[in-house]
Amino acid sequence: MNFEKIIITTHSGQELTLLREREGKWVCPACGSPELAIAPWTDEGPSFEMCGCGLEFGFDDAKGGSKYALESIELNWITWRQKLIRKAKFDKLYEMRLRKTLLNLGVEI
Repeated sequence: MNFEKIIITTHSGQELTLLREREGKWVCPACGSPELAIAPWTDEGPSFEMCGCGLEFGFDDAKGGSKYALESIELNWITWRQKLIRKAKFDKLYEMRLRKTLLNLGVEI
C-alpha cells in the first residue's frame, strides 16, 4: 500500500511519524492496521480513539495515562507491538493477520 507520511510534534516536543492511506484512514503505529478514522495524535494531543489491537491513543501510549506507559510515545507503540507479537505465537490466524498489517510499518515477524 502507498501511505502518506505525516510528521507532527506534540506539546511535549516529541516528533511522531504517522501514516495515512489515500482513502483517508490512518494506520495504527503499533499494529499497522489502516483502520483509524482520525489521526492517533496531532500537535494538539491524542485522539483517544481505540484501535482494534486494543491500544487507546492518549491512554496506553501517554505518560500519565496508563501506569504502564513510558515517557516516549513511540516506545509505548513498540512495547504494545511486542505484546501483540507475543500473543500471536499462540494463534496462527491472528499471527497471519498481524504479519500483514505490520508490513505497513516496515516490520517483519
